[in-house]
Amino acid sequence: MPKKYCSDVNKIKDYIAAGDVMQVVPAQRLTADYTGDSLAVYRALRYLNPSPYLFLVHGYTLDDHKRFDIIGASPEIYPVSKMAR
Repeated sequence: MPKKYCSDVNKIKDYIAAGDVMQVVPAQRLTADYTGDSLAVYRALRYLNPSPYLFLVHGYTLDDHKRFDIIGASPEIYPVSKMAR
């Protein structure tokens, strides 16, 4: 395992022992420039990792209005808003 990951896990254990948190889900982040179909990436992720909570979010940057997509999966539930449905 990478040293940073082990170090992060030890910090998490310290937070739990101190009572600062009850549960932590360490995450992995991947950032890359991609010009293909983000829906195809989402579908591949869904096939490879059938997590109960997957998401694909399309957005635009505020300063230069460039489009971006966020794709993710988690075993943990995300907050949900019932507004604007």
